[in-house]
Amino acid sequence: MVLALSVLSKDKSLIYFQCSSERINEETAIQMMAYSALDVLDEWEKVPSNRPQELFQGCLLFNNTYKVFGYVTNTQVNFILTYDASDSSNRDQDVRMLFKKLHNHYVDEVSNPFYVPGAFFTTTNFKKFVNTLL
Repeated sequence: MVLALSVLSKDKSLIYFQCSSERINEETAIQMMAYSALDVLDEWEKVPSNRPQELFQGCLLFNNTYKVFGYVTNTQVNFILTYDASDSSNRDQDVRMLFKKLHNHYVDEVSNPFYVPGAFFTTTNFKKFVNTLL
């Protein structure tokens, strides 16, 4: 089960965050896990690699409570999904497809001529899609 979605811009500022209403009391801990996962992504960027650049980064962090997955777009926008660690139904392939759908909805959001780059999302279309996940 997806607990939260964080979208961070190229300069690592938060442009969207939504937490499951069931876990709203854990919002701060979930945000801290997302920022810790962002640190992992930053470390991976510094290390040169021969592997082909893939947008889906896989599981970045996990503990007894949370499992955090990452996705980095070509424009360096970071998507961070936080899952309940006790949920064993989240396979990498399913998470990868979910990130692709999120990316498509993100592209629709920023393609709006009234959207200011780097601003927090305010339209309902993206929020409706995220609500179906949480």
